[in-house]
Amino acid sequence: MPTEFSEAVEERPGSRKVEGIIDCFDKAVEVKKLLKPSVFPNSINVNFPPQVSKRYQTTYTEDNIKRAFWLVRTKKTPIRRAAWRCGVPVQTLRDRLSKGRDYYIPIQGAPTLFTKEEERKLVEHIMKLSACGYPLSRREVITLATESAELLGTRAANGNQLSKRWFERFMRRWPQLRLAKAQKLSLKRAKATSKETVEGYFKELEKIFVKYELTDKPHLIYNVDETGFQTEYEPTKVAGGHNQRLNSITSEGGAITIVLGWECKWHRSATILCFYREE
Repeated sequence: MPTEFSEAVEERPGSRKVEGIIDCFDKAVEVKKLLKPSVFPNSINVNFPPQVSKRYQTTYTEDNIKRAFWLVRTKKTPIRRAAWRCGVPVQTLRDRLSKGRDYYIPIQGAPTLFTKEEERKLVEHIMKLSACGYPLSRREVITLATESAELLGTRAANGNQLSKRWFERFMRRWPQLRLAKAQKLSLKRAKATSKETVEGYFKELEKIFVKYELTDKPHLIYNVDETGFQTEYEPTKVAGGHNQRLNSITSEGGAITIVLGWECKWHRSATILCFYREE
């Protein structure tokens, strides 16, 4: 054992031998701190991860700073209380007041692909399409944003689309948008639920109520609907060979139709069950 290392280990109170120190990573780090680079160059190799500076956006706006300045200078509010009310870091407000800095807030972090106004128009377009019955999927939103950025000149037209990370940050910036599984809606139902169709339905319904004098007789107004229930079970997962076709034998199928009726006073009518006809 070299003299430099032995002296360094012996000087530390409660130290151990080299074999005991390098048994775990933490003790190997301690040994590396004690050794010089020329001593045991190939015995201990501890690589520390590089320190990466994180980019972040400020959580306060220029209006928050202005209001905090106004509270401190006009209303004589304490700095800590004014910072708490306006959502501004206490040290930031104290530094700006002591150094006489203005309200300007430098933009920290990487700039966004679109401006606030451009993103607002994009969000309005997405919500308008969703209201018309044509919601966009995640891939379609990314494609739309990529094409918009290329038209605005903020992104080069190199054939590459924006990443999923951009989409996730875009959704976080606009909480009024959400990603959910779309429900099935047939074309006939979509056309039947237009604004003109619904208004025409209620106008005709009002004429019927007036004709038969039902406007003050809710106990004579029923809402009847029918629904069907499948009687066949859903086959579960079964075991078999890779080259085998796995089938589950069931009957030809059938359904039970249930007819329910409710009046406007929440009195239920008799339930009608329509079973599958037997041959």
